[in-house]
Amino acid sequence: MIRIHEPAVFTEHHGASLPRGRHAADRTSDVLFPVGYTWLVLAGALDVIITNLMLHLGAVEVNIVANAAIGYAGLWGLILLKFSVVAGVLWICEYVGRRQLRTARALVGTGVAINLLPVVFSFAQLILFHDAWVEDYMHG
Repeated sequence: MIRIHEPAVFTEHHGASLPRGRHAADRTSDVLFPVGYTWLVLAGALDVIITNLMLHLGAVEVNIVANAAIGYAGLWGLILLKFSVVAGVLWICEYVGRRQLRTARALVGTGVAINLLPVVFSFAQLILFHDAWVEDYMHG
């Protein structure tokens, strides 16, 4: 039971709290950054969705590895590549986070930012060139 005058640092999934002073990295049953990992997976999914949309609108994939995956296995190759990278980042963050929590937290944030960059650039391209693409692909 958690007492009001003794706030728990983290609460385990079964309701028991970590003793005062224990570090989150001491936990072994839960992931360290569930919210950060959710954002990482969301950013990866958005990257795949926007890349697929852009390819259908006539854009070209500039990432050599992603382009090879698309050429080899199409959209499924891109999905496999993207989520293999995301899973690798998650594993690295968990491994590093058990030793250096601050470094792992920075890795999660960096991973989210790197995955969101192509999404932001693609949205910018859609906004800038939307009229030309609509004219070329929808009406022509």
